[in-house]
Amino acid sequence: LRNGAGGGKTLRVVTYNTDRSVALASRIVTDMLAWDADVIVMQDCAPEVRAAMQTVASVADTKYQLYSESEFCVATRLPSALLERSTGSRNAGRAFAIQVTWEGTTVDVFTVHLPSPRNALWAARKGSADLLEQSVEVRSTASAAIAQWALANRGGGAVIVAGDFNLPVESRALGRDWSSLRNAFSEAGWGFGHTMFAGRHKVRIDHILVSREFTVRRARVLSGYPSEHQPVVAELAIITR
Repeated sequence: LRNGAGGGKTLRVVTYNTDRSVALASRIVTDMLAWDADVIVMQDCAPEVRAAMQTVASVADTKYQLYSESEFCVATRLPSALLERSTGSRNAGRAFAIQVTWEGTTVDVFTVHLPSPRNALWAARKGSADLLEQSVEVRSTASAAIAQWALANRGGGAVIVAGDFNLPVESRALGRDWSSLRNAFSEAGWGFGHTMFAGRHKVRIDHILVSREFTVRRARVLSGYPSEHQPVVAELAIITR
């Protein structure tokens, strides 16, 4: 833990859709140490990256514990336990959850990956827009289902939901399903905050959402990583009541 701006300790969270990049495996140990994060959630995590992350636990003073299931790799150096097994599928959206303890507060941490509109967008570029409306409906349905799974029975405790939502910040589904949480970058980021870069296509679809127990000290998007997506980092503090 480190001292954040304005005093007090901060919880650093990183979310990163790695696009199943195998190249990341050769650098992930260095990256994790540079991030100095308390919680790291990764989507589309290739087996090679998962294996490389296992070695981080052997690096002196890191003390990370790794959870992996389906496409997710989740690492934390906080006291933790498995909260929920993964739910869903690639076509219906996926999610996975652990529970951590930080500064005496129990925090449910969910990582999500909603269906991609990639195929629909490629078809539209070739002159066929038929799949676009279907893609919007699929992602809207997935968002509602994953939000229900993650938030309906949490009992009002502290929650972080981070991952590739495949929904821009102005999305109707994002606002409808996740309105009980706040967007870290929207509160404390700077600029457009694009997280996904595919040619000329740039969009902010990777988000860190937090419950009312947190204040967001800082949020930013990193750059220079071997995938179309880039990591998002947020530094959080517990609101003293």
